[in-house]
Amino acid sequence: MKKNQIRKSVAALAMAAVVSVSLLGYGCGSKSASSTAGVSGEFTGTAKGMGGDVTVTLTLTDGKITGCTAEGKDETPGIGTMALEQLPGAIAESGSIAVDGVATATITSDAIKEAAAAALVAAGLNADDYKTEVKAEENKAEDSTIDADIAIVGAGGAGMTAAITAAAEGKSVVILESQPMVGGNSVRATGGMNAGKTVYQDENEFGESAGVEKTLKTAAEKYADNATITALAKTVSEQWAAYQADPKGYFDSVELMELDTMIGGKGINDPALVETLCSNSADAIDWLDEHGITLHNVSSFGGASVKRIHRPVDAEGKTLSVGSYMIPLLQENCDKAGVQTLLNTTATELLTDANGAVVGVKATGASGENMRLVQAGDVDFAMVQNDVADSAFNGLAPFRSKLDNVRVIGRLYPEYLHVVASKDSGVKALEDFKGKKVSVGARGSGNEVNCRQIFGFYGLDYKNIEPIFLPYGETADQFKDRQVDGFVFTIGTPNPAIQDITTAQEVVFVPLAGQKVDEIVKKFPYLVKDSIPAGTYLGQKDAVPTLSVQCILVANKNMPDDVAYTLTKTLYDNLPDVAKAHNKGAEISLEHAADGVTIPFHPGAIKYFKEKGLDIK
Repeated sequence: MKKNQIRKSVAALAMAAVVSVSLLGYGCGSKSASSTAGVSGEFTGTAKGMGGDVTVTLTLTDGKITGCTAEGKDETPGIGTMALEQLPGAIAESGSIAVDGVATATITSDAIKEAAAAALVAAGLNADDYKTEVKAEENKAEDSTIDADIAIVGAGGAGMTAAITAAAEGKSVVILESQPMVGGNSVRATGGMNAGKTVYQDENEFGESAGVEKTLKTAAEKYADNATITALAKTVSEQWAAYQADPKGYFDSVELMELDTMIGGKGINDPALVETLCSNSADAIDWLDEHGITLHNVSSFGGASVKRIHRPVDAEGKTLSVGSYMIPLLQENCDKAGVQTLLNTTATELLTDANGAVVGVKATGASGENMRLVQAGDVDFAMVQNDVADSAFNGLAPFRSKLDNVRVIGRLYPEYLHVVASKDSGVKALEDFKGKKVSVGARGSGNEVNCRQIFGFYGLDYKNIEPIFLPYGETADQFKDRQVDGFVFTIGTPNPAIQDITTAQEVVFVPLAGQKVDEIVKKFPYLVKDSIPAGTYLGQKDAVPTLSVQCILVANKNMPDDVAYTLTKTLYDNLPDVAKAHNKGAEISLEHAADGVTIPFHPGAIKYFKEKGLDIK
């Protein structure tokens, strides 16, 4: 790192929340290490995973772990199932239950280790004797070059689809994926795919006349001054009249899907993009079909006039989560096409020629967290969430060792925990969600982790509420359709989905305050008592007390003090200009510079804050 300047390398914002659940101690009444000899056989233990019970069976030979199997039929396909596949082998090979978990399946990983500890107890042994830390081999990797026609960053649904398409055109393709598994956010998708005028729609009887009429009425009454919506409505009206005169098959059209989409977007969508999306939607279903990915179950979904959401079903006719169904099949197609997929490989830089054209991608084989980049000195500073920073600095999962070369420059902005309920649900406090349908975010997401962190303080768990695992957009649709009573989301403000909801119906913003919040913050000090500002959303007259996680700016501890001082001063002395450059800049302030920070500040930053009269250490 240069001593006299800050490199212009800034890592991308790390948004994934990380939570480590400590392994419970099971030493009470068990045998000492000296008495393990002679204990042989198979012993079973159980712990609570993401979806239900996880059962681990250990094979012991003279007190040593020589085999391990794990079962958890309700764990999330493609996420928790990876932990079930990987951890038993690691436990059997190492003879320890303190193995690294799968980063994207923390809860399932912890359940496996907890169940293994219970199995040791069942054998009359002390589980603590089998918690010798297992360090993953960290061989110094050598630089290497992979030649390919196309490099794709990210092995999610879009990335793998692009790879398969490119390979079909005869191109050599490599995918760079920072995580230890493919799928990205796509694997967590629980809904389906919207597509208009497909062959699968014609397998349904048409009974959605009211939906079509309602959409045409809305277009006429609310969007008469919108030329795009008016033109689409005219076309759909003509199509609808023709269908009524000769009702064959299922009524839908590209134009009706466009009209639904434009109205759903309050008429401010880009019409050209909407047309591209809708006109290609049926082809997307056909393309998936050609690759053995069949989404033939068609049903209704929020915002659509007719049945248009396409979902997969199993052999028994049960609807499946589209993500966990689709991702393994896309991966299989990638493998068949000869696509090279590099996991645990993070793209860090686009390589360009003299004319500025991109000619390659620079990547590192390390897991892609910004904390790691700062730790290694590959970047001088980066933005991360404070809970991620806490886990990294203390060496908690998914970090294999302490990243203690990292220091804080200052807190930037919060992401608030929004607790929202429908007006007619009767919910006024978080504990009122008992017996209600509550969206908690996608399974395994940082949002869901936050829900699990706080629910117990209010007497809530997944047994006394009906958890709905949906992302923001789908939650908003179901909320407006009265399919869920409320949701809990950790997001920045103002959130467009919530803004949309509040224009359509009255809601209750449930406050989080009092002794229980104090207890939460004491247990999770990276959570901050905060409030959603008054007037953030329509009808929200007063500030809403709540909790927040923080985006913080961090730097390598070896950054010269004068450089860190200048960086801190430049940021906080120019906050009005920062606010003009980005709307989040308005939420940065000296007053809150240390909020939620649980790892040390850089000495250069401390010097600046002391000059401003702040006691930050």
